[in-house]
Amino acid sequence: MSTSDDIKKTADDIGDKAKATAHDVVDAAKRTGREAVDSATAEATRRGNEAKSATAGEIRTVAEALRKAADDLQDGSYQEKTFGYLANNLADMSDRVESKDIGEIVEDLTYYARRNPVLFLGGAALLGFAVTRFGKATSRSTPYEAGYGTDRPATAQPQQTPGFASASPAGSPAAATTRGGAVHAPRTQV
Repeated sequence: MSTSDDIKKTADDIGDKAKATAHDVVDAAKRTGREAVDSATAEATRRGNEAKSATAGEIRTVAEALRKAADDLQDGSYQEKTFGYLANNLADMSDRVESKDIGEIVEDLTYYARRNPVLFLGGAALLGFAVTRFGKATSRSTPYEAGYGTDRPATAQPQQTPGFASASPAGSPAAATTRGGAVHAPRTQV
């Protein structure tokens, strides 16, 4: 064999090894990608199921509250029948939400939204208002409690103007007042 044949054979071997290595790298990348997609899908499914269970639990809680309210009302009254009807329907809805797959729930919502767009949008708006109201109700503090718009805590006393002292604590009936730039103590009756 000649040297050129040896070089050609070596080049072919290197090319074959490079192709095999490239193929292995591509296969490893595909496996890694599939594993990442499977992991993300499993996590999304897990979180979706948790949200589904929490939603079903909340619906069940509302149904139980309505049922209790219906029990407290006069038997046979319109309000008692209405609350009982709503409680039964919400309990059924809770069971359906719990038993269905996330995909089925999305399909049901899509179907309902297409058949009743006004009711669907109205319900979505009501849900948005309810979530916002719930969020505000469960917030840790209100703007008034936290000294909204100031750097001082809500319990801080009003700051005194330098050079003007009050005769008693600020806000008390005996506090000094200013008239024309001078400090005047309140008049006391003798």
